[in-house]
Amino acid sequence: MAIYNIALVVGLILLFIVIYFVSKMKNINKNAETVEGIIYENKTENNTGPDNTNSSSHYPVVRFVTKQDQLWITKQADISFPFGVYKTGDKVEIVYNINKPTEFYIKDKKTKAALILMLIISFAAIIFGAYKLYQILNTHIVQY
Repeated sequence: MAIYNIALVVGLILLFIVIYFVSKMKNINKNAETVEGIIYENKTENNTGPDNTNSSSHYPVVRFVTKQDQLWITKQADISFPFGVYKTGDKVEIVYNINKPTEFYIKDKKTKAALILMLIISFAAIIFGAYKLYQILNTHIVQY
């Protein structure tokens, strides 16, 4: 598979992931409560890519108590972060859906930074892939 195809696909996938998470956060905010929680632990998931490269994703597991029902929620966050960003015992601000408390996100600069970084990478990959595709098409058109 050509590099421009990979760049375009990766860029589009990352863009859709960012859109998904921003949409999910907006939906949570419609019926939200904010509480303090802690990083209960960090989980690492090992992944193998299509080209047999190995990578790891690190997800914080968050624990918090809901305001209304005083329910203890312990759940892995949906967004992964570089290893060591959150340490076990760190206090974090949690925004959760009062109708479904297991839907939450960590409200801090690190979450925003992760989404912005993914957005920048997605745009860069799309622009790179589109440029390379343009070069290839332009070369073929000039030759004919």
